[in-house]
Amino acid sequence: MRYGLLTLGALVAIVLTVVGVTRTVDAVRSFSDVRVGDTRTPIPGEREVDLDEGKYVVFYEVPDEEVSEGDVGSVYEPPLDVRVRLPDARPLDLDDYSGDFNVSTGGRAAQAIATVQVPEDGRYTLTVSGSADSPSPAVVLGKPITRRALRLIVGIAGSLAGLALLALASALAIGLAVRKPRSRS
Repeated sequence: MRYGLLTLGALVAIVLTVVGVTRTVDAVRSFSDVRVGDTRTPIPGEREVDLDEGKYVVFYEVPDEEVSEGDVGSVYEPPLDVRVRLPDARPLDLDDYSGDFNVSTGGRAAQAIATVQVPEDGRYTLTVSGSADSPSPAVVLGKPITRRALRLIVGIAGSLAGLALLALASALAIGLAVRKPRSRS
């Protein structure tokens, strides 16, 4: 019976590890598309974009070479007027970004500056006015990372729990295998 429970425990540990690693890899890959490239709008400029209902982060971005080496947080955000709206509708409300989120991928460094809640799927107009010292500044929308980060944490926790259970099951199996039976007198 002990070996049956150990085998079951080992199988559960293996499944937990595989699921955890799979979730972790999926979560890591999802960070590569934080910014939605086809929403990139030069400053000043206007672009029509297809958006799904949900929350978006508004990023100010510049070429990587314009920020200090290794310091994406040094992206300087000039005064901008960013508007997201459906045709013939008032602009959606933008909220200041409540934290400090910087990202650098694809040769572009970006600073989160605001969030916007898109009420329904549709074709929106993204308008940006202002000026910047950068030769190619832009505003780009992105998806929040909170759920992605939680998936990453859950994946890592599952992987570690599975590996710990597998180590425990292995140690118990080895202990049972080498244990000498007691002689009865």
